[in-house]
Amino acid sequence: MKNFIFSLLFVAAFVTGAIGQTTVVDFETVSDPLVEPFNLTAYYNGVANPDGTGLVGQAVKDGSAFWGGINIYFGGDIDLSGTGDVFTIDFYTEDAGVNDSILFKFQLFNRYGGSETVEVDAFYSDANDPTVGAWKTLTFAIPDDVSGSYNKMVIFFGWEWSNDGDVYYYDNIVAPGYNAYGNTDVTFSITDKFNNSNNLQLFVDGTEATLTQTDNVYTATESLASYNVTVGQDQGIYEVVYSYDAFGETMRDTASVIVGNTSGAQEITKIIILEEQEDGTGFAIDVDGTAPVIDGVIDDVWSNAKMHALQQGSWWGSQTPLYSYYKVMWDIYNVYILNYVEDATPQNGGANPWDNDNIELFFDMNQSASDGFDSDDWQIRCVRGLDTWTGSANVDDTWAADVERAQAEMADNACYIIEWAIPWTSLSNSFLPLSGTEFNFDVIAADDVDGAGGRDYLISWATTADQNYYNTALYGTITLSDMTNEVAINEVAPVPGLSVYPNPVVNQLYVQAANPIKDVVIYDVVGRETTNINNLDSKTVTLNVSDLNSSAIYIVKIIDNEGNISSRKITVK
Repeated sequence: MKNFIFSLLFVAAFVTGAIGQTTVVDFETVSDPLVEPFNLTAYYNGVANPDGTGLVGQAVKDGSAFWGGINIYFGGDIDLSGTGDVFTIDFYTEDAGVNDSILFKFQLFNRYGGSETVEVDAFYSDANDPTVGAWKTLTFAIPDDVSGSYNKMVIFFGWEWSNDGDVYYYDNIVAPGYNAYGNTDVTFSITDKFNNSNNLQLFVDGTEATLTQTDNVYTATESLASYNVTVGQDQGIYEVVYSYDAFGETMRDTASVIVGNTSGAQEITKIIILEEQEDGTGFAIDVDGTAPVIDGVIDDVWSNAKMHALQQGSWWGSQTPLYSYYKVMWDIYNVYILNYVEDATPQNGGANPWDNDNIELFFDMNQSASDGFDSDDWQIRCVRGLDTWTGSANVDDTWAADVERAQAEMADNACYIIEWAIPWTSLSNSFLPLSGTEFNFDVIAADDVDGAGGRDYLISWATTADQNYYNTALYGTITLSDMTNEVAINEVAPVPGLSVYPNPVVNQLYVQAANPIKDVVIYDVVGRETTNINNLDSKTVTLNVSDLNSSAIYIVKIIDNEGNISSRKITVK
């Protein structure tokens, strides 16, 4: 006999106090639930009832995935600590079969680890009632030894048996002990890392929040309604927008947060405003005969290289509280890399290396930029506090014999650094370390916040996709330069209101600033001066760059009449 199995999984919450039976889903008097379908051909909230009036939910199975179903969030807690608790749900299917069954699985997660799975069976049809094509209300009695509060249900349709296109409908989920979430105090924290921003604003669902400034940190606490299915899925899901003026333009970023299953005030997001926007291109500075000592101490020579901030956030987490940068230098023997990570929660106990605090370096020495690694592509991982190597297959103790590496914790474990000296010959047998030569590169910093063995946050330099370990097309580009001090690092007092456009540029480059511009100097990638215009005394400058080499990168250095200095990379088409 064919089995139609519907399984329910609940994720524990931590609010107590039960009420009577409550209809938490009916698609009409109660707003549509927040649903995440998985492994289904299709899912719909609020479709026409196939055998009656009103609206219902519909799931269409994929025959290759018998476990396909839906996650349902109730926007509150269901307390199962009492006795005699029951669920009822209406189901409908027209797919003929015998011994059709619906199986609920309850899975508890508790704050301190561990889990318990409880299964409660109920049959849609069987030998005693073989009819299909009719609505049936199924009752699921919860064993009295099941306790705790839950806020998430998973329904598996057609468990262990399904055909492509099998259609299931459900309606009227009635649950015991339902408590809807109330409001939660959510604190937003914004750090202006380099004090380079003006007109900072924060909007939550279009309403501007009042920010309080302490030094370079801005905070706002908002009382936000948690997700509540009884008032609709729009409540509790918020669009968060922050904007600020920097680099001569208004920056704007957006995130979405779901507020729910929380207790008391919590920091929902921490946004760090960085020194400048990264574009995935960088320069390796010539060490000029004085290579850094690889000992976990940041030598003065590193001050000649520019900080490249890791700005790209990956798919898990929203705006990350993690801050990291790297610097890169070179000589004919090695590439030198400094990684700096601010992370006050050291964690390295995860079973998988990638689930710990760690830094990963990615090299594509022949710039194949392909979906897949070749012999000149490398992934190199260093776990915080561990003297081990992981990464691509060739990265082992033998490979590491010629590599110098040191890491050190800063005061109070608030941050850590890793220094590297990697021989060119360890990365490629064909790469020639000459000025103007390029290789593709990226850096990832990962953070396990709670020690549970999982990457809670991940940031990178060049890409938002978590595919660096196999897709070198996502990397940025590093150019070896004869420059011994990158001009862009001297922006201690950057030019206010600076705008350099268009970029890429063909013929005319426009430079605008809040103060009159005094001097503009253009350098090529090896540090040679190509253009020097002095005593301009104008807030708007037009430069003819048609005589510069096409398909080339240049650095434009701008000095205003107040002595402020900024630099921008441009690409000439």
